[in-house]
Amino acid sequence: MSPRASDKMTRGRDGVYFAAGQGAWATAHKGSDAPSLSDTGMQPKTPRPSGLRLGPASAASGRLAVPDPGTASPPFLTSIRPEAQRGSRGISSEALKILHGIAALDTEKGGPSACVTALCDKLACIADRVTLLSTVCDNRSRVLAPSKAVDLQLVKGYHVLGSDYSPAMRAWLRENGCKYDVMHSNGMWLPPNLYLRKAATEAHKPLIISPHGMLQEAALQRSSWKKRIARRLYEDANLRAAACFHATSPAELQSIRDCGLRQPVAVIPHGVSLDEYAPPSEKRAEPTRNVVFLGRLHPHKGLETLLRAWTMHSPGVWKLLVAGNGPEHYRKKLQAEIEALNLQSSVRLCGPVYGETKSKLLADAQVLVLPSKSENFGLVVAEALACGTPVIATKGAPWRDLVEWRCGWWIDVGVAPLAEALKEAMSLPPEKLGEMGQRGRQLIETKYRWDRAARQMIEVYQWLLDGGDKPKCVMTY
Repeated sequence: MSPRASDKMTRGRDGVYFAAGQGAWATAHKGSDAPSLSDTGMQPKTPRPSGLRLGPASAASGRLAVPDPGTASPPFLTSIRPEAQRGSRGISSEALKILHGIAALDTEKGGPSACVTALCDKLACIADRVTLLSTVCDNRSRVLAPSKAVDLQLVKGYHVLGSDYSPAMRAWLRENGCKYDVMHSNGMWLPPNLYLRKAATEAHKPLIISPHGMLQEAALQRSSWKKRIARRLYEDANLRAAACFHATSPAELQSIRDCGLRQPVAVIPHGVSLDEYAPPSEKRAEPTRNVVFLGRLHPHKGLETLLRAWTMHSPGVWKLLVAGNGPEHYRKKLQAEIEALNLQSSVRLCGPVYGETKSKLLADAQVLVLPSKSENFGLVVAEALACGTPVIATKGAPWRDLVEWRCGWWIDVGVAPLAEALKEAMSLPPEKLGEMGQRGRQLIETKYRWDRAARQMIEVYQWLLDGGDKPKCVMTY
């Protein structure tokens, strides 16, 4: 299929498109307000040295030249909307035109694609227009598409030297960027993020950046030499241009501050579509019981640690199902490790799962395990809890709620803590696991819904445009 703007996109199974398209360029603005962190009770910490040293403000400190948060006006108010008054709402939520951009919506790219798609679906229920702009570099790509309420714009891209380039995206943004009230850039380090920043700057629109965990210390260490190049070419300028950042947890907020960035940060967790992820009427009594890992197959997910912890048990009726996609060489490495540890009878690599197959796998599981070294959120934890399935997650993921709501285990990273948690979970009777699952569902219904996240995001957009009272989710210390 030749990817042109006129090509029709066909929706495949599980809401996945096989697509093509046209257009794009990038985003910007500075600014910060300065109320306190009292809404969360968090205490600001002194920034620690990070793998990212942002310039060019000071060669000595490596910090960004951003406005003093104690003196700056509301983020976009004075420079873009000087006529607006604090407390006014010049643009109603129903009139907002919102542009979200992301380098790729490929299902193999991991959580950001699913999160951006789901958020746009709910934003489209509130705003006048929501456009999701992305690239397609391979006609065989499986694109996770939003609902028809979202204006999906897929443009031709080229994957060169590990990065995604798209003259078509630059062109699309130059022509259409001025039609939107706000621009929201998802992810970092890739040319599409540059295109969005430039488009926002040229159109004098506020830019919101969702790093999706890419400013966390562990993430900065991966392919660090490439990130140093991207930083010098455009990423420092992208970060300085943000009117506001979006973090999904207090831990991600801290990673943003540790990089010397002082713009406002909206702390809004991801959500779950409760109608898509629901617990079964009851867990069926199966001859085998499953512990499930579901996610991208990647070294930072801690899968080798999980396999070593699994060897410390006699699983009996328990099976470990590892579902997800990733590089072929790493999948082969995991399979070789399974065979070397003689785990073939109790561990199975299931491949990627989507849609109803994915939700059924989570609902039928007795326990979900996420042994990651680092996660900015860990959406699969919320999805499993919504299905009534208890979770074991490491403290590399921001899921203290597992302990506070008594719906899982929140453990240190490592083989021994994981083996101990598995032992405890696998020794519990089904009724106890069921009670934990019910509390997990209540947690998601209370705190982690996409419609709640969308309403909070709309408040942030309006605040950036019109000023007024700072939304409670926005941190400006």
